[in-house]
Amino acid sequence: MFPRTHFASFAAGTILAVFTSAAYAQDASAPVTLRISAVSGSVMPQDFRAGIKEGFFRKHGLEIEIAELATGANNITATVNGSADIGYADVFAGLSSIKNGFDIGFVAPHNGLSPHQFILVRDDSDIQAVEDLKGKNIALGAPPQFKAITSSWLAVQGGDPSAVSFTIVPDQTTFGVLLQSGQADAASTSSAVNAYRWIAEYGLRPVGITNTKELQIAEGSPIAGWWATAEWFEANRE
Repeated sequence: MFPRTHFASFAAGTILAVFTSAAYAQDASAPVTLRISAVSGSVMPQDFRAGIKEGFFRKHGLEIEIAELATGANNITATVNGSADIGYADVFAGLSSIKNGFDIGFVAPHNGLSPHQFILVRDDSDIQAVEDLKGKNIALGAPPQFKAITSSWLAVQGGDPSAVSFTIVPDQTTFGVLLQSGQADAASTSSAVNAYRWIAEYGLRPVGITNTKELQIAEGSPIAGWWATAEWFEANRE
């Protein structure tokens, strides 16, 4: 498991790659404020707060303000209504918003396919192999990317995505409680940080192979990132 500062460094690099030019144009004593809207119930807000604490952003002239909303669609809405400068969402939510008339664009990738995908069950569960997930209920986070990734994970390991039911859980930090209480048979997460924490705290275990190298998803392609309105981008592109 990577140290928290490694995740913070990655988060910092993603944002800095696009937004430091505006910051450098300002006096170092007056950093540029960047209002971001991130997904609640994930490690992302924690990563950014770790970056703020370590001084990564301020060193490059940025003052980060974080809001947490339940889904990527909510984050896009926040950018459109002006309560956030940029919002995190997967490509499904972003392209759907564009199709529905939102004047937004993709300004920075944040993550691609994780090296790991965990399908977690209770230690006393009768689910021992991927095939045992047939007819079971799998808890997922709200972004559509999670269903696509989990379905691919099932298919390449001999499972049938159409033979399971998916339950959308907006707050992914509750997965451990959901499994422990029996409200879901399994939970799918790409976060190694959360997975190992839930394994330790709730007595869970993974099913199947956790690496994602065999998944039928374009290698290296971003599956989520940061979106902004055309007006904000034009005003801050330099």
